[in-house]
Amino acid sequence: MVLIDLFTSSGSETASATTDWVDGDARSGSAVAATLFEAFDDPRLQALIGASTVRPLTAFQDPAFFADLLSTVGAATRARPLFVAVTGPDGGLVMVLPFALVRCGPLRVIEGLDLDVSDYWAPFATTCRTWTGPELEAVWTAVRKVLPPADALTLKKVPLSIHGTAHPFSAWQGLKPMGAQAVRLALYDEAGAPVALSGLSGVKDGRRKCRRLEKTAPVVMREADEAGLDRMLEQMIGQRRERFRAIGRPDLMDRPEIEIFYRQRARAGLADGSVRVFALETEGETLAVIYGLCQGDVFTIVVTSMSSDPRWTPASPGLVIMVKAIEWAVAEGYRTVDLSVGALPYKTRFAATATELAEAQFALTPAGLPVVLVATLRRWLRHGALRHPMLARLRSALRR
Repeated sequence: MVLIDLFTSSGSETASATTDWVDGDARSGSAVAATLFEAFDDPRLQALIGASTVRPLTAFQDPAFFADLLSTVGAATRARPLFVAVTGPDGGLVMVLPFALVRCGPLRVIEGLDLDVSDYWAPFATTCRTWTGPELEAVWTAVRKVLPPADALTLKKVPLSIHGTAHPFSAWQGLKPMGAQAVRLALYDEAGAPVALSGLSGVKDGRRKCRRLEKTAPVVMREADEAGLDRMLEQMIGQRRERFRAIGRPDLMDRPEIEIFYRQRARAGLADGSVRVFALETEGETLAVIYGLCQGDVFTIVVTSMSSDPRWTPASPGLVIMVKAIEWAVAEGYRTVDLSVGALPYKTRFAATATELAEAQFALTPAGLPVVLVATLRRWLRHGALRHPMLARLRSALRR
């Protein structure tokens, strides 16, 4: 059964569709419904969320994060936000899926709301619900019916596990492994006991190198306040540009709208506690900077930078500030430090847990086939780069 209803209200277009849902818990023929909203603050969507237990599963789906992302990067790229609310057979909200309609040359592409900034894609959902493959197919069928016309649909950076809990889409057959991972450090073990940081090789090495630095001059990690935030962000952006220029790769922050986003999110987040920025300093010189997002009991490190001055290279200021940020998270009561995307060697030294990232691409018209083909080639190169150094060099060259 399919029911489509299109209407416009208060400048926000919505659409709804229902699809039969057959699973072990619901009767055959019961319906899962999808409704499209083009503004997250639409009162109808907010009413659905307020009456449910769904919540953002990562810091990258926080409403304030969405608002700043769409007002900066979204505005610059003319992205059209799309929020799809999915309700179950009882009419209750079960998830909200964030998308954006963007232009890729002449093509119209619907992407999981990312805009090259978000580290993870996930819906608003409840962690108390385990989704089966058939249920997810019913959800996806309903969602597809309400999305606007486009040439292709893409999802990327879908973590199969979110801080130890399965992603709502982890059982969906439409996802393919990206050949990339995200890494998290649990600060408490399964029994609820604090992890002994002193036993982690990365922490031991970072503390040792910090002691070496302190033999020359006092070293301190300062937390940004309103007065010092802009200076720390200037140092962070400058250090990143120097680093990426040295390795011959572009930095996302070279795009003005992305730099503006990080500045805007930091200013707002400093006030409400959702963003923390730290700088490792010695005698007035900034050696490294960390920019992190706070959500619930998770501290997510999203941007790191360090001085390119060769005087500091042996002391690994990036590692030192990472250790100090982890120690801060412990002292503040966080249970997880998310080290974000990229299973880099230094992260494994913290006994961190890696989570596979997945993606999906669908051609919705013949014109959208190149989007799928390019994504498939990139996925093949990522997987190949893990095994063959020559392919890793080719992939690096393609990114320049």
